[in-house]
Amino acid sequence: MPDEQYKWDDVTAKIVIDALNAKAPNPGPCPICGKRNWQLHPGFVFFSLSDTYGTTKFGGTGLPCISLNCSGCGNTQFLNILALGILPLLEKKAQEQKVG
Repeated sequence: MPDEQYKWDDVTAKIVIDALNAKAPNPGPCPICGKRNWQLHPGFVFFSLSDTYGTTKFGGTGLPCISLNCSGCGNTQFLNILALGILPLLEKKAQEQKVG
């Protein structure tokens, strides 16, 4: 079950869900348990990238993602928001909130 402390507003949720439906309208079964019980977590995950093993660069380059979790076995899949094409929409929304 997704952590309830993280909750997207309606606009963000629509952006993410529309992108998922466009890119993966019929998600396949979990590669671990074979069930089709995927849950979308309402928050973003950011994997930091580093050019040196054992170091972390906070605020640097990374992979912004959303996560899907199989409620059958806990397998977690991460989908890059750049590949989903939603980063520009999220940035536009953030910019509009700053102005408004």
